[in-house]
Amino acid sequence: MRNDTQNLKLKNTTPIKKSNIPKDPILGLTQLQIWAQLDIAEELFSKIFLVNELQWLLWAFGDNMNNKRKKNLIPLILEHLKKGTSFSEEAILKGQIFAV
Repeated sequence: MRNDTQNLKLKNTTPIKKSNIPKDPILGLTQLQIWAQLDIAEELFSKIFLVNELQWLLWAFGDNMNNKRKKNLIPLILEHLKKGTSFSEEAILKGQIFAV
């Protein structure tokens, strides 16, 4: 029942898509932390992010895991987001989320 309620809420809010993430790394991180709280976060992240973007997020958290499978990357990222892990100084200095 709760999942149905949450899906209804999602339909009445701003769509969850990559283009709605602010470019600023700190603001983008805040948005990702909000999305990570959703029950369907793992499914959403799997649909909207490419592997290289997920790897960038792990790098930004200071995690040097070199995995290329979404099913392994997403739980690690969600864990960082739920714990409130900050991006590294280097990632913030890039000035843009997902900047290489």
